[in-house]
Amino acid sequence: MENRQVARSIFAIASLLESQGANPFRVRAYRRAAVNLLRMPESATAFVREAPAADAVAPFTYPAPAARMAEAVELAITRRRPGAT
Repeated sequence: MENRQVARSIFAIASLLESQGANPFRVRAYRRAAVNLLRMPESATAFVREAPAADAVAPFTYPAPAARMAEAVELAITRRRPGAT
């Protein structure tokens, strides 16, 4: 999975949060994470697989958003695997 695809999903989450009236700082944090994910030189998939979700702290996020991002990447990977349910 490419970083662009993951970033698109994170942007969608930010838009959904915004439409639900979520805290603007939270929405901005998701958008910032997505933008920085696009700038990340390595694959998000490789980053998540190398570090457990609890320990995964991307250089551009705080621990809680990084863990959520790792969960989102894993979910997206699982959904795209052939034969995955």
